Amino acid sequence: MKRPSTHLIGSDPGPWEAGRVQRGNRYRVIQQFFDAEQDEHSVGEEWTLISTGFNKFDNELELRVRVEDGTDWIIPLSWDRNRQFDVLERWSAYVKPV
Repeated sequence: MKRPSTHLIGSDPGPWEAGRVQRGNRYRVIQQFFDAEQDEHSVGEEWTLISTGFNKFDNELELRVRVEDGTDWIIPLSWDRNRQFDVLERWSAYVKPV
C-alpha cells in the first residue's frame, strides 16, 4: 500500500465497482495477495473502501481505503495478466464484505 499524496477524494464509481464493492463498506481479505507495490495483504486484513480510480500510466486500479486507525492508503492493483489480474477478475475469492 502507498500513502496518498493528498486527501482522498472520490470520483464517480467506475465500471469495476459495479457488483464488486460499495463505497463506505468494510472489507476483509480472505485469500492472501500482493499488490502492485509488492505489499502483502494477509488473510484477516480489513479496511473501508473510500473510492477507486484508474491510473492509466501504470494500467492499475487504485483502491482508496481507510484502515481502523483512520489512516488512508492506496492499494494499487495491476491489470497485467502476470500481476494482480486474477485479484481484479475474481475479487470475491480474495476479499469479502465484513
